[in-house]
Amino acid sequence: MCIPQVAHVLNPTEDGVRAWLFTLDGAPSWAAVEFRTGEPTATVYQHGPRWLWNEVEGALRWWSGQGRPPVDRFGLAVSSDGTQQPWLDAPSNAIPTFA
Repeated sequence: MCIPQVAHVLNPTEDGVRAWLFTLDGAPSWAAVEFRTGEPTATVYQHGPRWLWNEVEGALRWWSGQGRPPVDRFGLAVSSDGTQQPWLDAPSNAIPTFA
């Protein structure tokens, strides 16, 4: 929910994991990230009007800045029109989006 209209797929590789992110909103953007086992950095490829990996990094910085809260502190408010808003600790503490 922090990165709206984006899906991801994880594929194991011989020496790590490849993550694919792609938009679902009609603005064709994608990112591919290669994580190699035992290496502290990853290789990132991205293209399109949205720099998806940069959005992921923004969400990670936000999460770290909140003290790395566990999943049981998060919730989701859904309005009568179907609008969804994730929150941390209370519905009044909405989680920002990073798009």
